[in-house]
Amino acid sequence: MSVVLDHLAVIIVEPRTPGNIGSIARACKNFGISNLILVNPVHFLVEETFKFGFAAEDIIRNINVYSSFEEAVSSFNILIATTHRPRDKQPPLYTPKQLVEKVVPMSQDHHIGLVFGRENNGLSNDELKQCHYLSTIPLHSKYPAMNLSQSVVVYLYEFFQAVALMPYKWQLANKQEQTALLDHLRDLLHVLPLNYRQGEENFLDLFRRVFGRAELEKRDIRALIKLFEVCKESIQRK
Repeated sequence: MSVVLDHLAVIIVEPRTPGNIGSIARACKNFGISNLILVNPVHFLVEETFKFGFAAEDIIRNINVYSSFEEAVSSFNILIATTHRPRDKQPPLYTPKQLVEKVVPMSQDHHIGLVFGRENNGLSNDELKQCHYLSTIPLHSKYPAMNLSQSVVVYLYEFFQAVALMPYKWQLANKQEQTALLDHLRDLLHVLPLNYRQGEENFLDLFRRVFGRAELEKRDIRALIKLFEVCKESIQRK
C-alpha cells in the first residue's frame, strides 16, 4: 500500500446512520484506506452497517471511536475539513483535486485526517477552525449537497488516483530496434507483389513515419518482426 494511503484517515463526526457508516467503510476498502475514525457515532455494530459495508467487515470491526472531536484529531499533522456551505470569513476552499495536489507532497511523513461532518448540518464553525484546509465538491447550485458516503468516495478516489495507481512503465524501443523493424519490413516488401510508384524506399518512409509516431515498445517490435517473418516465409513457400 502507498505510504500516503497508510497515513490517511477518514474521520466522521457524529454520524447518525448505520448505513452511511457501512457505505463509508466499503469506500475505504475500495481505495485501500484502513483507518476509519468516528466521533460520537450512533451504535453501528448492527446488520444495516454490515449490509451496506459488504466485504468491509474488517474495516467496520476496527473502527476507532472517540467521544470528542479534539481527542479524535489530536495525533494528526494535517486536518482537512469538508464542507458545502459558505461561511463568514472563510479561508480558501479547495476542490478535492486541488486539495490532493497540495497535501500529497506533505503526506509521506505526516498523518492526514480527512474530516466529514454530520449528515444534517456538517461540521461546526469551531471544528472547521481546528482544521488546516477547507475543501468542497463543486455541485449544481440548485442542490449543492451530497450524501455523506458519496462525498467520502469522491475524496478517496482523488487520493487513490494521485498516489496508488502507478503510471504505466514504458519500455520504448531504442533506435537500433526500430531500425531492425524497418529492415524486416524491407525484406517483406521484397517478396510482396506491390507496385511502388515512387520507389520502395519512399514507400518504406511511410511506415517509418507511422512507427515514429506510434511510441513502439520493445514487445511491439518483437511482435511485428515475428509477423513480418511469418508473412515472408508464407509467401516464399507458395
